[in-house]
Amino acid sequence: YGDHRDLHKEYRRQRQMCIRDRSDTFLRERSSKLKKIVVPAPAQSQIAASLKPIQPKTLQDIYFAFDEATILPSVKSTLEANADLLRTRYKSRNLLVEGHCDERGTNEYNLALGDSRAIAVRDYLVSLGIPGNRVTTVSRGEESPFCTDSQEGCWSRNRRGHFTVTAK
Repeated sequence: YGDHRDLHKEYRRQRQMCIRDRSDTFLRERSSKLKKIVVPAPAQSQIAASLKPIQPKTLQDIYFAFDEATILPSVKSTLEANADLLRTRYKSRNLLVEGHCDERGTNEYNLALGDSRAIAVRDYLVSLGIPGNRVTTVSRGEESPFCTDSQEGCWSRNRRGHFTVTAK
């Protein structure tokens, strides 16, 4: 009775080997009949040329350092993107640049600082080719805060140049 089991195991083992051999042979025959298609990978320069930078759909605010009205190097790319939008998407519209400040300082001082910030933004946009007659400036001082918490994280968001597209 034990020999019968051994014979059955041997039969199954041989059958599995036969099935594997047939499938391997089939796959080898099949793969030799198929044409190999080689697609060359594009060169890095082709990939780089096909990628276009993502342009924002709206004008982005820029931010200033404390008690400063100079354009920071870190926001120049934002202003360049805004100028591109003014040349393309908003080419027949005018722009209002609002200068904002944080709550520190007197109202008079912040109104003057906000005006200096708005003028600095306008002058930079003009240097990028935007006609000066399309850009109007106004100072909001500390009167229109973006954030109302009395902490540096909030104050830094209030020191900004804000853009509003207006009719021509």
